[in-house]
Amino acid sequence: MDRKTFYAALRRRGSGVFGTSLSQRQVDGLEAVLDECLRARATLPQAAYILATAHGETGGRMRPLRENLSYTTAARLCAVWPSRFPTEAAARPFVRNPRALANHVYNGRLDNCPGSDDGWRFRGGGLGQITGRRNYRLWGQRLGVPLEDRPELILDLPISAAALVRGMLGGWATGLSLADFVGPRGVDYLAARRVWNGTFEAAAYASRAAAFELALREAGYDPALVPAAPPPPPPAPERVVGGAGPAGETAAVGIGAAIAALAAGTAAVASGLACRVPLLADLLNLTCGG
Repeated sequence: MDRKTFYAALRRRGSGVFGTSLSQRQVDGLEAVLDECLRARATLPQAAYILATAHGETGGRMRPLRENLSYTTAARLCAVWPSRFPTEAAARPFVRNPRALANHVYNGRLDNCPGSDDGWRFRGGGLGQITGRRNYRLWGQRLGVPLEDRPELILDLPISAAALVRGMLGGWATGLSLADFVGPRGVDYLAARRVWNGTFEAAAYASRAAAFELALREAGYDPALVPAAPPPPPPAPERVVGGAGPAGETAAVGIGAAIAALAAGTAAVASGLACRVPLLADLLNLTCGG
């Protein structure tokens, strides 16, 4: 793939996505998503729609962000969350109050615990704006990254690019994968929005995807030209502890595996308790899960 041709096409007047200039941070984000698409063997139309999703979810910035919940009017809050704010009076306390707003609209769903700071900690994040404790946990488990314990890691560009690309190709968000709409049976950029966020602004995302597709075709995007990733190296021999062997060597007792198992069990217990006991003061009055 000719990256210079790709960026020249995106900067062309009337390209439909960036206008005539790109910042270095936008280029860095595009590079990260392109590299991940190639590694994942995303087809050209799939890569186009993934890039369109990153562009739309970040407002064209193409860098991992946390959701901006600083609304300046009660009317806008009512428009975005009509079921949460049926009147402007109900919305007014949350104007320019992003943390309180996040906890109000997101707690009690997506495994966020009522009465906690989960709504704020697990607000939208990354290139794809994944949201909620449940999704941070799921993506973290599948990527091998402790996102539930450290949600700020979603701002790491390689992690964020992998979360978006693998999530869309694997159907992690809704159970629908990108291949369901952009695959051997045809390309439906309008319906592909259902992979990530229902039908919200579906036409705008479809238009962006068409623009990215033209740039990718001009640049010669082809995942088949990328060498397959080498298999991971075998694990190093585990250091052993126990009865003495020849020349003072020791017999293996699997101490590393035992420690790993203990750590995993501790993490699982901690995760289960995270919502059950949000504060020590709540021990006698649990607020989560009924």
